[in-house]
Amino acid sequence: MHSGVGGEAEAFRNFLEGTGFNQGYYKLAQVTKNAQSLAGSTVQISQGGQVRTGLELISILRIPPEYLDAYMALPVEKILSFAVEITGIDPAIFNQALVIFETCGWQLPDEDLIEGHTVTSSSVYLGIIGLTDH
Repeated sequence: MHSGVGGEAEAFRNFLEGTGFNQGYYKLAQVTKNAQSLAGSTVQISQGGQVRTGLELISILRIPPEYLDAYMALPVEKILSFAVEITGIDPAIFNQALVIFETCGWQLPDEDLIEGHTVTSSSVYLGIIGLTDH
């Protein structure tokens, strides 16, 4: 999902990071708190006139700037293992039917810009959505 101005994930990214001038507004500690506060939220997905309810946001994982190049170089089937490795999330979370969305994050005020990255794509968020009606 695109998180830039007018993108599908703009409100999500803005909630997590705030919007500063050419960077996120919040520092990493606040972004982490904001992400944790969303865990357990009810999710509804709509596409092509179809609506799916009975979903819950389990967790939001953040791939920070220092891991972004390695993450982007991985084949898609290895990104969850990499996310487990760098975030410390319990891998058992992936032993269920899930919907996972990915969107980029901006550079945060307390993070250094990494060469080759832009301020608008300095991290990646993975939203982990599971079923609440099993």
